[in-house]
Amino acid sequence: ITHLITVPPRNEETRQELLSIIDQESSRLQASITEAIELARIESHKLHIAPEFTDLASLAEDAVSEVRDEDRERYTFQAPEGMTVYADADLMRRALTQLLENSRKYSPAGSPIQVEAIERDGTDVISVLDRGPGISPDELERVFEKFYRGRRGRDKAEGTGMGLAIAKGIIEAHGGIIHAENRAGGGTAIVMTLPRPAAQA
Repeated sequence: ITHLITVPPRNEETRQELLSIIDQESSRLQASITEAIELARIESHKLHIAPEFTDLASLAEDAVSEVRDEDRERYTFQAPEGMTVYADADLMRRALTQLLENSRKYSPAGSPIQVEAIERDGTDVISVLDRGPGISPDELERVFEKFYRGRRGRDKAEGTGMGLAIAKGIIEAHGGIIHAENRAGGGTAIVMTLPRPAAQA
């Protein structure tokens, strides 16, 4: 902004280019502030959770719509027909969006990203699968730490390093667990396991 004010651009094309850069950086700053506030709420245990049975397919569709990716065809969803998850819909959408964004950032452009879900032993198991570089075995737990970036992704400047920590906090606030594992054939699976109410388990 300072450069735009002190050194006025010589033509409209340059001006528009500079304004576009300012807009992008402002959006990134706003995203960083939003995530920092959200993570602070999680860490202070001030999340207000209002769980209800929510259609998982709709939840996944909403999450995909928020991912910063024009290639929607690479995202697929597979689960038993009519499967629901007992959770706060807004928070679960946020957690799922964070996982999808993480897969997008660290996967080759156009490679498939899948959301798969099953019901198992009184729990709902939701996985986000990609074909990125995978995670070093000694880092599978550390990737959920705030600001931590795996060795295979440190050259990726995009993002705040808070996404997986936010997802972990949301899942744990629901009484669930989340973990990462490497996939056969390459790529990463982030797996969320959520309890169901006893009457529904």
